Amino acid sequence: MLRKAPLINPLRTGCNMAAAMETEQVGVEIFGSPSSHGSTDPMGGDSKPEPFYVERHSWSQMRKLLADTRKYHGYMMAKAPHSFTFVKRNDPDSPHSDRMYYLAMSGENRENTLFYSEIPKNISRGAVLMLSWKPLLDTFQVLDVVDKELRQPFEVLFAGCEYIARAGWTPDGKYAWAILLDRPQTRLQIVLIPPSLFVAPFKDLSEHHRLSESISDSVAPLVIYEETTDIWINIHDILHFFPQTREDEIQFLFASECKTGFRHLYRITSVLRAAGTARLGVDLSGLSDFRCPIKEEVAVTSGEWEVLGRHGSTIRVDEINKLVFFEATKDTPLEHHLYVANYETPGEIARLTDLGFSHSCCVSKHCDMFISRFSSQTLPHAVHLFKIKGSGADPAQRDKEFWATLLDSPGSVPGYVAPEIFSFPSRTGFTLYGMMYRPHQMQPGKKYPTVLFIYGGPQVQLVNNRFKGVKYFRLNTLASLGYVVVVIDNRGSCHRGLKFEGAFKYKMGQVEIEDQVEGLQYLAAKHSFIDLDRVGIHGWSYGGYLSLMALIQRPDIFKVAIAGAPVTLWIFYDTGYTERYMGHPDQNEHGYYLGSVAMQAEKFPSEPSRLLLLHGFLDENVHFAHTSILLSFLVRSGKPYDLQIYPQERHSIRVPESGEHYELHLLYYLQENLGSHIAVTKSL
Repeated sequence: MLRKAPLINPLRTGCNMAAAMETEQVGVEIFGSPSSHGSTDPMGGDSKPEPFYVERHSWSQMRKLLADTRKYHGYMMAKAPHSFTFVKRNDPDSPHSDRMYYLAMSGENRENTLFYSEIPKNISRGAVLMLSWKPLLDTFQVLDVVDKELRQPFEVLFAGCEYIARAGWTPDGKYAWAILLDRPQTRLQIVLIPPSLFVAPFKDLSEHHRLSESISDSVAPLVIYEETTDIWINIHDILHFFPQTREDEIQFLFASECKTGFRHLYRITSVLRAAGTARLGVDLSGLSDFRCPIKEEVAVTSGEWEVLGRHGSTIRVDEINKLVFFEATKDTPLEHHLYVANYETPGEIARLTDLGFSHSCCVSKHCDMFISRFSSQTLPHAVHLFKIKGSGADPAQRDKEFWATLLDSPGSVPGYVAPEIFSFPSRTGFTLYGMMYRPHQMQPGKKYPTVLFIYGGPQVQLVNNRFKGVKYFRLNTLASLGYVVVVIDNRGSCHRGLKFEGAFKYKMGQVEIEDQVEGLQYLAAKHSFIDLDRVGIHGWSYGGYLSLMALIQRPDIFKVAIAGAPVTLWIFYDTGYTERYMGHPDQNEHGYYLGSVAMQAEKFPSEPSRLLLLHGFLDENVHFAHTSILLSFLVRSGKPYDLQIYPQERHSIRVPESGEHYELHLLYYLQENLGSHIAVTKSL
């Protein structure tokens, strides 16, 4: 999906890059500096600010500068430990209570490695325990696999179903379960399938017919839950089945945003009674003979905030004390926290993590401890282990106790200046959030070139209280060179509710730039150092797509667009992703036209050096065909463009040298065509 937009920094140490620089003769190239253009003295009175021009570097000088900005990255991890699993130790004589498994990148290894740590039963309160990382050297072997298939073809048994979004087994193995979606992705059903509906693969049609006729009328799938929406359904990972206490009922916890527009937890009891048999079929577009009545549906959480259920976030249930632990945005949409609530008698919700940081947590199976990976705008990530204290069914009685450290924060990074978060009321009635990096050496009376960094698509939030100094360190580099850097989450981004996210239903590319421009104008009215006559835009994946949209919709605002791996024609992209937001092409032909930049190539500017396209030739997500067809239409329209292909790269840039080249090209292109004094000369 486009939400997997890359922009991964190569974390190369300063010494390695400096060694590569020794063969370059950077001193023979002479370029201008900002001091050679205009006074640096403060301007008094009502004088208008004068343009600040970034210092002009050669490619070789820029490469050395980039290496210098990364020299402190050697002691920071590209990706902190994640994907945790706790396993309880059953040895009473062992000094350890649990073993914790996790994935992490360590040292120069750019691939995830499986590690484990032993968690002691007791610790010294006077010292901080640092858990050791042990690589898992054991090998695993799959001992047996049994192939089964449904007695009836899936498309017959579940007519109208297009996607199997999730699947698994109930805890007792009595049923297989599946979450099904129709093609428009506006109707969801949770289905229980008895194992007796599965048989060994049949060899011919006569055997298939015989097996179908042998199905007992009492054997049928059961639709235990259904929901619909007029926007779209965001699939998540929250589903917990309770042990069955009655043969004719099943109870489970599920999360839905269809009822209130915000994803919340519900405790649901369904009666296992269906009118049809497996010889008939489920029709997701109408009534179903397999639909079971809902006996009870209780809201466990509520409010204008969201329970998190994607990207590793899920729930952990304490069935003894009737508690559910979950991550949510209850206190602020800019921070993720761990909470606990009683699902039997919903009421007070208790927060277990500290404000001022954004957390990603995993609770142990026995609900007696949790691991938190957390950071803030100013402090890099740390990973701490906490014991969960308290007893009983009252969430307010639960608290945490620090137990051990898996990864300590390295503290502030030299040369890194965190962005400031801002918000503004948009004309659409929503509050929009953004971040701004100020130029590091600001001079009074100057206005600075501005770069808008953008993603803007669904299922992604860029503006939050997390550390940006690794993955998005290039934004700090731009600020150190003299650019203002702005990031805004427009309508359509996540964690703000379904109405906010659904603003571009059927019209991708038609609302996002409006929000971005409004944010730029808000900042420019508030800060005189922002030069709206020199604005560039850059993004990757959906952000690359919106960079192109910005240049054809508002060429008066955006002077330069640098688009990485952009979608240019929506009918070329993944069907499940595209139709979720845009509908079927036959029912939204005009929306597909307006949302596809390749079809509007004649709207691109006719001036050279305003458009740079970047794309990995092996892109497995947004195929290179998107860039290829755009180039064809640009040529037919007589429009200029610049192109950089990465022959061995996929959607995410993985090779460090490619990542370095991408960043160099980005910085150099902005310097030559937006920020330096020569950029003004070229534009004339």
